Amino acid sequence: MQLTPSEQAQYHSIFQNAGPVNGILSGENARAILVQSNLPFQHLEKVWNLSDMDQDGGLDFDEFCVAMKLVYSLLGGQLTQLPTQLPASMIPPSKTRLGSSGVMPSPSSHTEGGYNMSSPRPQLGTMDWYIPPMERNSYENQFNQLNQGGDTVSMLYLNDFLRGLGLPWDQVRQCWNLVDVRKSQVLNKEQFILLLHVVQSVLKGHPMPRSLPGSVDMIIKDSLKLADSLRFTSIPAAQSNVGGSGRSTGSGSHGTGSPGLFGKNSRNVALADSYIAKLNSNYTAKSTYPSSSTKDNSSAATILKEEQRLREELKSLESEVNRLEAELETHTSATSTKSTSLVQEELEGFLQYAQTRDEEIVASPYKLRDQIRQREGELQRHHSVVREIEEGVASLTADKDFISQYLREGRSKLDKLQA
Repeated sequence: MQLTPSEQAQYHSIFQNAGPVNGILSGENARAILVQSNLPFQHLEKVWNLSDMDQDGGLDFDEFCVAMKLVYSLLGGQLTQLPTQLPASMIPPSKTRLGSSGVMPSPSSHTEGGYNMSSPRPQLGTMDWYIPPMERNSYENQFNQLNQGGDTVSMLYLNDFLRGLGLPWDQVRQCWNLVDVRKSQVLNKEQFILLLHVVQSVLKGHPMPRSLPGSVDMIIKDSLKLADSLRFTSIPAAQSNVGGSGRSTGSGSHGTGSPGLFGKNSRNVALADSYIAKLNSNYTAKSTYPSSSTKDNSSAATILKEEQRLREELKSLESEVNRLEAELETHTSATSTKSTSLVQEELEGFLQYAQTRDEEIVASPYKLRDQIRQREGELQRHHSVVREIEEGVASLTADKDFISQYLREGRSKLDKLQA
């Protein structure tokens, strides 16, 4: 697997459109391009680790070409899984000093200000899971600055932030895996606060905890269930109405002699080609998923997960269509014209259903985004009503205190007059 000059020329236009600074594409801008591939975040994380060879949190053009080659190969089916290290043919000449693995020594072994970051820390007792209010407020403020107005943050987006916490990367990953109970590579606010608390405790010298206490684990899972109920309360109703608009799947023969939409590898090739075409036409993540200044970016992981589920469902439908095509061919010589027409009618029904589901897959993420936006608006209105009620209660309490004080003074004066 080697980069060709035509591929480099193709990737160069994408790189320039993404806005590099001094020849370096920031981690945020690179992420905006990579998430458009709709690959699982676990794959995108491996792509990043393989391509960011100097581990500076950004990609120069050579590293960007490696990342795009890996993504395109996964989408096109040339790769079924990512290698543990880059093959020598993919390591750019500018990176040969890093070795065949394409990875520099961990930054944890560097010294900063005379302090060896890899030197052993003093070992203390088991960490305290209680988070003082001041620390919680500080962690919550950091979450609000990083979540782009949403309710979750992803590991891929936080890459630069996590690497700046002061822990070696393998220990940061241990802390993350500890609080990411669903292994979704996404944290809500409670998980993020707990992550920073664990990191700070390890930095102070406490041993890395092996697992969460039962009470802490329950709090995290309850917060996830609450977020799920708020996010997806109205989604089932929306899914039942999905359809109609979307990209056309095309028409023509879908018989056994023509691969058409459901031919061998046709979907992999079309998916990879459409990804590159979308990037070359400057259709960046700012149009598919809003930029980091909008709330919708925080819901990108949810939309990607739902779209991935729909794509898997479409694959199963395609397998069923292929089975029926083979069955139709078998029955052609063994059954009558009437039975053959019935099988063909069933096949056409499945083809029509698969086309409808394909259109729904395109429309569903945008409808999900609208549902999430609607739910966020409802929550804001509810919060506003609660604040108004609290202010009303406070006002009534103040009036009550004033009247009580007035009555006490009146009784005191009356007692003096009677005396």
